[in-house]
Amino acid sequence: MTPPFILFPQEFPVLPKFIPEDQVFVFNFWFDNTMQQGMYFRNELYCLIGEFPADQRVYLYQAGCKLIRRGMAVVLTHALDHCSLWVDLRNPLVQDLLSGRLRVDLDSQQLLIDVPTSSK
Repeated sequence: MTPPFILFPQEFPVLPKFIPEDQVFVFNFWFDNTMQQGMYFRNELYCLIGEFPADQRVYLYQAGCKLIRRGMAVVLTHALDHCSLWVDLRNPLVQDLLSGRLRVDLDSQQLLIDVPTSSK
């Protein structure tokens, strides 16, 4: 007997939204004694994590997928010369990203998302 066919498993991975930059509303907000850039899109608030050259959009998309697996809502915006990575402003991990405890690095075409270990 064959198992039933499941079209979409319960934990179906969600992919990052990839939209033109001119379709979002950008604003500034204050966090940890620093001005940050935020974005409003489809009734959600997002925080800018980084802006990267347009030729690194594939690696940025991979970073977005990794952040989604960590439970974050991700939006990527694009313009002619750059792409930007935005994450859900209400997610508790945003504090780790903004403070540097969680890092997104697209260096020499390698993707690194790491959480530095704290010394005890």
